[in-house]
Amino acid sequence: MKQQYISKTMDSPVGRMILMASQKGLAAIIWERDDPHGVQKENIIPDDHHPVLLKAEKQLKEYFNRERQIFSLDLDFNGTEFQKKVWNA
Repeated sequence: MKQQYISKTMDSPVGRMILMASQKGLAAIIWERDDPHGVQKENIIPDDHHPVLLKAEKQLKEYFNRERQIFSLDLDFNGTEFQKKVWNA
């Protein structure tokens, strides 16, 4: 069975972004025109009220308003071990 993702679009000072989450946490943040690498569109369900995505949106807005430097989110990123080390740093 393919991984299902929940998505929410948000406006930001750097452009419109799509936040994507799995049941485990935030899985990706991509620009609206980017391709969510390896994620088929039929596996993405829009939900503007998903708690992980609302928390991510709130923290991103705080970051863009210079009110936050450290994020506190559950993450579910898929990548190589090297990529995961970079993201965690």
